[in-house]
Amino acid sequence: MKLIERIILLVFFLAILLKAGLFRGTRASLEISTLLLSMLYFYFGFALFNGIGFRAMFKKSSYAGVSVGKISGAIALGLALSSVLIGILFKLMFWPGANEMIMIGGTGLLIILLVASVVMVIKKKSLDSFYKGIFLRGSVALIFALVFFFTSQKSLIRFFHRDNPTFAELMIKAMGNPQDEELQRQLEEAGEMENK
Repeated sequence: MKLIERIILLVFFLAILLKAGLFRGTRASLEISTLLLSMLYFYFGFALFNGIGFRAMFKKSSYAGVSVGKISGAIALGLALSSVLIGILFKLMFWPGANEMIMIGGTGLLIILLVASVVMVIKKKSLDSFYKGIFLRGSVALIFALVFFFTSQKSLIRFFHRDNPTFAELMIKAMGNPQDEELQRQLEEAGEMENK
């Protein structure tokens, strides 16, 4: 499963770079890779973070040396990572609710990292592969969560549509006035021209 995670992560970061480079047609690859990674963490995080392979995760013997605390922590980490990823996707697609999802996931990540630190100090555990995975994934995701949380939607719109500033400003106006039907119609027409 770690190989699957790495491949999807590579596609995810590549899609973000292509979107930043103003390449057309990156929307689908960004959406699909984000959703796949989010589902991987959400549904299989408990096994992935404990180093249990896909085939072995259905066998009871695979969990013999894994404590309830590690499974609980892995489930919580999977939920938090999933929430942050969906929030980042919403932010990059300019959909409403992005900051709320990023805040929920980021808060969860912060709590998980603090609890893992306390457990390591109290139990005087060395940094085994489980804790390395938690700290690596959690801290990287928390940094991305903070960057995307504090980056305004207007800045992202202007950045991703820097080749067409008129469309960017129209999009910002339409987001500020969602009830203005004429403005929404203009945005829809401009969007069709933008996608051609």
